Amino acid sequence: MKINQIYSDNNKFKSIKFNKHLNVILGITKDKSKKDSDTHNLGKSTLISVIDFMLLKELRNNDLFKKNYSLLKDFTFFIELKKDSNSYVTVKRGVKNNTKISLKFHEEPFQDYKNEMMWDYIDLPLTSKDRKKNPKFILNDFFSFFNYEEYNYRKYLGYFLRTQYDYDKVFKLSKFQGKMIGSTSIFRTHKS
Repeated sequence: MKINQIYSDNNKFKSIKFNKHLNVILGITKDKSKKDSDTHNLGKSTLISVIDFMLLKELRNNDLFKKNYSLLKDFTFFIELKKDSNSYVTVKRGVKNNTKISLKFHEEPFQDYKNEMMWDYIDLPLTSKDRKKNPKFILNDFFSFFNYEEYNYRKYLGYFLRTQYDYDKVFKLSKFQGKMIGSTSIFRTHKS
């Protein structure tokens, strides 16, 4: 799976095209009068949130899209993902109806489906128990990821989509950290 592009039907979000090699988000202060200031608040963490959202994260109350709902409710985002040289899928997800996902499979890269009417799947429920109607399982099958009932590509994304706080301890992601007791953390574990 490779991200080709992310765009929105709202012009306030600048479209992003990823190149085929390494992509880096670099913060540079260009204003010489602010040379001592840092490069925070440039949108690096916001981009990670948008990517996570578009890779079908279920929203919680502390998520960017819930906290800023009034500002973002009219946005619909699109992400084009590449499987191989002639196999792509575009995911459509709106902030207002964020549990309804549409998918479009195509053979050419860098397509713009903002005005598309003919989707392969329309408004699939994000948490459907039916594997044939659950967009996570459809994407999982499309990309031929390990496919077990409790595990799909979403389980592994946390190790790739990281904020600055997730680098403190390599295998301990802050979003999964439990309560601290002394110097020990309590974590929820999955059944074996």
